[in-house]
Amino acid sequence: METMNWFWLSEDNLLIHLGSPMDSKALITAIQIEHSINDQRPEWLLDHCYGFGKLSLRVKPHLVDAEQILDWLNFSLRDEGLVDQCNESVIVIEACYDERVAPDLYAVCERLELLPDEMVKIHCETTYRVWATGFAAGFGYLGETDARLHLPRKDVPLTRIPAGSLAIAANQTAV
Repeated sequence: METMNWFWLSEDNLLIHLGSPMDSKALITAIQIEHSINDQRPEWLLDHCYGFGKLSLRVKPHLVDAEQILDWLNFSLRDEGLVDQCNESVIVIEACYDERVAPDLYAVCERLELLPDEMVKIHCETTYRVWATGFAAGFGYLGETDARLHLPRKDVPLTRIPAGSLAIAANQTAV
């Protein structure tokens, strides 16, 4: 693996840059690391989180230093067979686009110059990757959306969003 850029966020949290935020190679690397963590469960690791090209590792600093962590990561990434496994997991998310639960549907369609059925078809026929999770429990940042659905973020974000809602912003969709 190429040289990883990294720095300590705190005495027990190492941040590693794996690639650009929407880089498929960085995502696959993160998935490979996730497989290694699940298989090996290193005693020095307390927690980890990946999102948008960065991997955060919360560690027991009295058991490990940065050089050992990077050596472990490089060793973990030697198994090229894991790359094939990274593309196999597919989760189907049921979505409802009925205007009673999708209050922005017609405004979005008008902005995109699409009929609701066309917008729904385009949104549903794409297989998305989970680029990151966070913000709130279960919140997934999925990408990339079809270019016909690219929208800017709202100028004024909603303060309450019902569970299960879908959002589209830029080249992402979120659940």
